[in-house]
Amino acid sequence: MRLPIKAFFKSSRLLNRSRLLFLLPIFGFFAMAPFVPPKNAPPNLPLLRINPQQYEIRITVRNKNRTTGWPVLPQTNWSYTTSAKAYNLFNNKELPYTIENLRDERQCKIILAERDYTLVLRSVAFESSLNTEMAEAIRWPTKWIQDVSAYLKPSRYIESEDKIFRKAIQDCKLPQNASIQRTAKAILRYCLENIQSNGSFTHEKDGVTTGIKVTGALHAIKETQEKRQGSAADLVCVCVATLRAANIPARPVIGVTNSNMLGQRLKHPHYTVWGEYHLPDAGWVPFITNRMSGSIDNVPFNESWQGLGSIRIMNKRVPLAYNFECFDLDRATQEIQMTYIGSVE
Repeated sequence: MRLPIKAFFKSSRLLNRSRLLFLLPIFGFFAMAPFVPPKNAPPNLPLLRINPQQYEIRITVRNKNRTTGWPVLPQTNWSYTTSAKAYNLFNNKELPYTIENLRDERQCKIILAERDYTLVLRSVAFESSLNTEMAEAIRWPTKWIQDVSAYLKPSRYIESEDKIFRKAIQDCKLPQNASIQRTAKAILRYCLENIQSNGSFTHEKDGVTTGIKVTGALHAIKETQEKRQGSAADLVCVCVATLRAANIPARPVIGVTNSNMLGQRLKHPHYTVWGEYHLPDAGWVPFITNRMSGSIDNVPFNESWQGLGSIRIMNKRVPLAYNFECFDLDRATQEIQMTYIGSVE
C-alpha cells in the first residue's frame, strides 16, 4: 500500500486503522513536504499550542548485532514530523525503509535493512499553553474514550497496578470531589516531594549515548526508601504510574532536546523524558518534572505551575515515543545532532 505524505500526516484515521506494515519508499512516505500543520493534531481549549519552531534531527546509529528499528511519532498535540531520510554510514547513499504501526497506532517504527545508519528527521515543535481556570472546570468522564484508555494500564517501567501506588493516592489526601486537573496536581506534587532524582536522563559520554537511563517506577520508589536516587526518567515513571492508579490516563514521552530547563541551547543535544496526562475533549497536558521540582511546593492548586501545561521550552523538544519500547534507541550507540531551522508561519 502506497500513500503520499500529505495523506498520511493529515489524517490520523490512517493511524487508527488495522495494524498494517506500510511498505513505503523514502520519497513516497517521508519526502520533503510543505509545513502544513495537521488539522486533527492540535489540542482544544483550555490547551493551546503556539510559536512553532522547525528542527532537523540527525541521529547516527551503530548497532552491535542487528537493528530493531527506530521510533517515530508522526504527530502529537505538541509536534509533527514532516520528513525522514535514512543514509548509509559509509557511502552516504539514501536507504529504503518500511514503516510499521505499533500497538498504540499513533506510534510508528522505521525499519531498515542496514544494521548501522544515519536517520534525519524534519520536525516542528510547539510551545504549550494551558488556561488553569478552564482546566479546573473539566469534569471526570463516565468512561475514558478508547484512544486514551490504554494509558490507564501498566506498561514497561510503569507498574501502576502495584499497591504502593494506590497507597500513594491515599497519602496525597486529595480534596473531596477534586477535578481531574486538581487531582493530577496533587499527585505530581506528592511524587516530587517523596521521590529523589539525580537529574540524569541518559547513558552518555562525550556526546555518545546508549539510550535512556531508566529502571522504572517501582524500582525508583525502593531506591528512594533506601536513601539512594533514581534517574530523572524514573521520576517521570513514578508520576505516570501514580496518575494511572488514580484513573487518569498518563504516559511518558521520550524525545530529543537541544536546551536546558531555562531554554538555553546545549552544546550536545540529548534525549529527555517528560510526562503527559489527559483532559477529556482537550488533549494531553505536558509536565516536565525537572522544571517543576522545587518550584511548586507552596503554589496553590488554582494557580499556574512552572513546568506544567504552559511550558515555553516545549517548542525545543521533539517527541519520538510514548513508551520505553524504543528499539535501537535502547540497544545501539548514537550520536545526536539537533539543528534549529527557523520559525514556522
